Amino acid sequence: MMSMHGGADKEAEALKEKILNAKDELVIKGKKYHISNNGNDDNDGLTPETAWATFDKFHAMGNFMEEGDALLLERGSTWRVYKDITMQTGITYAAYGEGPKPCLLGSDKNYADPALWHKCEKEHIWMTHFPEDCRSVGNIIFDIDKYTGWKRRASNQLEADFHFYADRNNHIVYLYMSKGNPGEVFDDIEFCLRFDFFSCWDDYSHDITIDNICMKYCGGGAICHCAGGNYNTTITNCEIGWIGGDFLSDDNSVRGGNCIGVWADQKNTLIKNNWVYHDYDAGISPQGSPYMINEDMQVIGNLIEYCTWSYEAWVGGSYGKFIRHIFKDNIMRFAGYSWSAEQRSDPEYSSHFNGFPNHLAECWVDSVYENNILDISSWNLVSWNWTEGPKEHPGFKVSGNTFYQRENERHMAVMYGFHEVYGGTIKTAYCQADLEEAVKCFDPNPKLVKWFPANEKE
Repeated sequence: MMSMHGGADKEAEALKEKILNAKDELVIKGKKYHISNNGNDDNDGLTPETAWATFDKFHAMGNFMEEGDALLLERGSTWRVYKDITMQTGITYAAYGEGPKPCLLGSDKNYADPALWHKCEKEHIWMTHFPEDCRSVGNIIFDIDKYTGWKRRASNQLEADFHFYADRNNHIVYLYMSKGNPGEVFDDIEFCLRFDFFSCWDDYSHDITIDNICMKYCGGGAICHCAGGNYNTTITNCEIGWIGGDFLSDDNSVRGGNCIGVWADQKNTLIKNNWVYHDYDAGISPQGSPYMINEDMQVIGNLIEYCTWSYEAWVGGSYGKFIRHIFKDNIMRFAGYSWSAEQRSDPEYSSHFNGFPNHLAECWVDSVYENNILDISSWNLVSWNWTEGPKEHPGFKVSGNTFYQRENERHMAVMYGFHEVYGGTIKTAYCQADLEEAVKCFDPNPKLVKWFPANEKE
């Protein structure tokens, strides 16, 4: 996988360390239920000494928790899970103990076992089974993030190493690997199974907190408010990586998956101090139908890396509203330089800020985008789709952001203007002056703009 350097290396490393070392400071008013690798499912879960061992026990208990209660995961523990945790009103999901954040892995096992793989008749094609109670596989990660799979829509499209096809009906993965049995070639193979780590389909759930949890390898989304009408959601201090990639429907036409996604009518959402990376779609994204209202959302101090879009504001029409959105102090890096953009049909729309669709200027009310760092994109730093092109928009204040762009063969900087499903005016950049001119279409008062020529180190 690609490892890059940019203009904000030091700032990003400092923010990452802050996130990874965040303390457990939440106040829990209700009962605390504990899960630990050192626990026992015959315990009551009510103390660290009587913790449960598995999420099977937690799921088997049903909706037993009450408002004010917390599910606490022991630091240093890791669980392989591929069943959604359904977010419930008034519940906190967080960490306890000492050490690294508790980690949820969305692969049921390490598939680097030669006995799991069987040679097919077609040369270089190997097959294995994934769980029958799981819908599909969105991605495959090899040797702890060194290589990724390339998902294909049919088994006859497997033509090169790492190409794979997930047969949903028979729960079989077919993988092209010319070097031999994948279980012998690699020490670690993780399937990104199709589910969401945390999901909510209830229109009226509220007062939910997710704090200090690591989530990796998931073919759906990591944290997904899938309905609407939710309020008082807090997501802080989490690490979320390698998310998305599965098809959204049975026709295999569209792939998706966001690290943190909120849909439709939401109110009072705080997303702060999280590290999200290598997502198929958007690292953080408020989205909704044509008439959705998303109010009082704060996205503050997050590190977002290697996503197609670092932040995507998406609404199905110009009647939807983003009201009092505060997006500040975030560091966004290397949009489009990822496994996902390589496989997408539309990599040319990779950007750190993506606003969709037309007439988006009319959707913002009393919102602020300031003091963020947009650090290198494979295409545009910003895709902002205003009907009338660059101008001041009273509902969306943009100021004081830092922009770094690296010269490449595309020379992209900013896309703006009226379009029909991606299109519009492109402001290209071939030098420092070009980049400054392009950036001012979006941020009239940037803090810093810096251009890196191709022959100059960042």
